[in-house]
Amino acid sequence: MPNDIGKRAPQGGSHHLKNGKILYTQCNNQTMSHLRLLETFVAVVNAGSLSGAAKQLGCSVAAVSRNLAELEAHTLSRLIDRTTRALNMSSAGERLYPHAVAALSAVNEALHSAMPAGLKATVRLSVPVALGLRTVVPAMSTLMAKNPQLEVELILEDRPAAAMREGVDVLVRAGFAPIADSTDLVIRPLGRYALTLCASPALLKRYPAPRHPHDVTTLPLLGHLGFRTHPVLVFSRDAEQVEVPLASRFWTNDLLALQRAALDGMGAAVLPTLMVHDPAAPGRLQPLLPAWSLPAGGVWIAWRQKTHSKLAVKLVVEHLKAAFADGLVAPPAQRP
Repeated sequence: MPNDIGKRAPQGGSHHLKNGKILYTQCNNQTMSHLRLLETFVAVVNAGSLSGAAKQLGCSVAAVSRNLAELEAHTLSRLIDRTTRALNMSSAGERLYPHAVAALSAVNEALHSAMPAGLKATVRLSVPVALGLRTVVPAMSTLMAKNPQLEVELILEDRPAAAMREGVDVLVRAGFAPIADSTDLVIRPLGRYALTLCASPALLKRYPAPRHPHDVTTLPLLGHLGFRTHPVLVFSRDAEQVEVPLASRFWTNDLLALQRAALDGMGAAVLPTLMVHDPAAPGRLQPLLPAWSLPAGGVWIAWRQKTHSKLAVKLVVEHLKAAFADGLVAPPAQRP
């Protein structure tokens, strides 16, 4: 069975009550204690590391390690095989994982069923343009259908992952750097997305398709401004890694503009894989070097710990977390 550590996402949101979470540690009930241990196990699998799980759960690495050891003692099984380089689920962990996700998802559904009907509030979101159009708008469509009095102000902007500006309730950012930490923010990873080097058929009529990363330098390249400070593409295949300079005459901060330029044959571009396989433009962009991979990007969400519409913000955050877990963006890709 393939190693899925760090590649799976939960089918529901978090389950603490403080700052949008249920604190299982405050209850001595055995069932609640088991849920806390299961939540830790799922977080370790999704994050791919103890430190990543600790950050996701808002606790110490020691607490994560202790909970994992306690769960393994309960199950009489080794659930995670630990090496100096990686964490891998054991066969027992593989069997437990879907049941753990289902149990936590059931708790989340129970909590949502108790929320007041007809929640009336306004939530303002700041989201990158391409991510907003392709993921957040469909997610908000289903959420607002269930909550007819909920109002959403969606601001599409390709700004750096800096601290949340005034007036924004929920911030979503994508790229290689997480949202800047702040004492008044709750920050959580939403998932990861694969990147693909691609080109239009028109460009490939003028230039031969590269067979090795070193051949990429023979193509005209288009660049996203996120690469401008370190214009290097890092291709990986098994244990081999090749760095290629990203020498471009065209740079933009907008993924839709980058996609448009690639479709027009201006050059080859690195885009999220789902934008390469765009249903609106089938076959118009061709993946290059399919045997090689590029470092994956990440998506993060942040919201203020103190907000005037806490319940509505929690509702939006949990819905977005579920939407990303259900694959509206893409299955989380292999970490670089």
